[in-house]
Amino acid sequence: MARHYIRLFASTDESPVGLLAVEYVKALLRIAPVRLCSMSGELAGRWSSYAPLLITPMIGMMVNVVCCNSTRWTWQHRMPVPRSNGVPLAPDAPAEIITGRVELYTAGVRNTLIACSWPTDEHEVAAGLRYDGVVVPTAELYDQWAVAGADPRYIPVPVTDQATLHGVVMP
Repeated sequence: MARHYIRLFASTDESPVGLLAVEYVKALLRIAPVRLCSMSGELAGRWSSYAPLLITPMIGMMVNVVCCNSTRWTWQHRMPVPRSNGVPLAPDAPAEIITGRVELYTAGVRNTLIACSWPTDEHEVAAGLRYDGVVVPTAELYDQWAVAGADPRYIPVPVTDQATLHGVVMP
């Protein structure tokens, strides 16, 4: 059997989402090795002891888990780049701006969203509905995601239903 690991995009701060995410990471570690990708730029408070997860080897097949603010699930990315004709730009010359919508959803792998709040716009809802599994910490979020068309799993924290979480993340 091929070895799997979990790539976790998480809020790693003391925000409400970050505090929920730290509870879920405790359960995810019981499923497979976790490679942590901080979506808040720091490991604060309760997250400080999880710093070694930032360098977990990424060996084998990956599953993607996202547990951060909905504004990070998808966003309009703007990147200034030199013009495409290959001629170097003068330091004060305007760059070409490349724009496009990007998502934390990763094509070609299993994707699980741990939705700790309701999205703020239609792009975020659409991004959330792309995931193979949706986990929610409250009954209210369960109802909202079910009405939106997802098949959510209600797994409150602290996680006591390890089997259900395992089945959503790595069936």
